[in-house]
Amino acid sequence: MNRMSEICSLAVETYGTNNQILQAIEECAELQTALLHRMRNRVGTYPVIDEIADVTIMLHQLGIIYGQDAIDIVIQEKLSRLKRRIEEVTGAAL
Repeated sequence: MNRMSEICSLAVETYGTNNQILQAIEECAELQTALLHRMRNRVGTYPVIDEIADVTIMLHQLGIIYGQDAIDIVIQEKLSRLKRRIEEVTGAAL
């Protein structure tokens, strides 16, 4: 188990599933706000990077909660669909 997995597992165990799901929702909202502020030139890139880091950590915890293997399967399906769409638009095989 890598360090991030170890710490994220401990966070889920310590704070509980419901609290970490709520925290994930909050972090996603903060990322949304940071992105909007960046698009309107109200902030630089660091606030966005900071919120991306927070969301990345929370997504790791959500993977622990909901099952990373199942999530990975759906990610692969969605990446395949995205690849096909890009190929349709560009005409190039990826």
